[in-house]
Amino acid sequence: MLFLAGKIALAQSSIAPGPAETALSGAGVARAGELPFARLNPALVGTVGRRAYASASPSSLGITSYVDGGAVATLPIDSALSIGVSIQGLSAASYRQVQGGGMVAFQPDWFITVGAAVWLNSVSVDGYGSATAPTVDVGVLARPAAGIRIGGAATNITRAELADEPLPQTLAFGFAFDLSKSTTLSVDMSNQVGHSITTSLGFSTWLLPELVVRGGVGHYPTNLALGFGYRFSDFMVEYGGAWVDPLGLRHSVGVGVAW
Repeated sequence: MLFLAGKIALAQSSIAPGPAETALSGAGVARAGELPFARLNPALVGTVGRRAYASASPSSLGITSYVDGGAVATLPIDSALSIGVSIQGLSAASYRQVQGGGMVAFQPDWFITVGAAVWLNSVSVDGYGSATAPTVDVGVLARPAAGIRIGGAATNITRAELADEPLPQTLAFGFAFDLSKSTTLSVDMSNQVGHSITTSLGFSTWLLPELVVRGGVGHYPTNLALGFGYRFSDFMVEYGGAWVDPLGLRHSVGVGVAW
């Protein structure tokens, strides 16, 4: 049964997308200043300041009793060093998957930020058992010019296995362009070893000082997404929804706070 659990874990994303990731179809490897994407690229931990964020997705995607969610928080130690913690997971019937750990980012100068994350991954099936394994991710963010950012990340660089099955290894590369002070376009490409390349494009704009609207489109899987966030004082409320072929609609809601 542990062998089967490993097979299930191999087929699942290690990150449960929150509303921002959902609304942008996952195009966030270079999205500096946006906390949820620190889980995609640990270098982004060094760009968001003191923040905490939590999100959840209700039963969706046509899977009975499916639910996922997570929480992440970051804290700058000084001008060059920041740390973060995160936990996320998903559950469907008797199956559960959880990932938790810590992140660190270092900015040696204005041009580049590097980061790393150490995770403990766990899967369990009621009545059959559970298995755990650690993984390590790394990431980088470069700023070649004002308004332009380039990001890259690699997951599970230690090639960890769970129940004698290899956990997913993913390489991701992305760009983010500030088209104006209020509008950002991002483009990502990622490849999980042994699978086809995933591409995604995301667009966000602040229609009002308090209201941001996001949209995205992706391939493999094909998806169309839309969402928004409303900011008041130091708090943020967000929603993201996506139609994913062939599974159907997925919804996610989240709240964040800065201090």
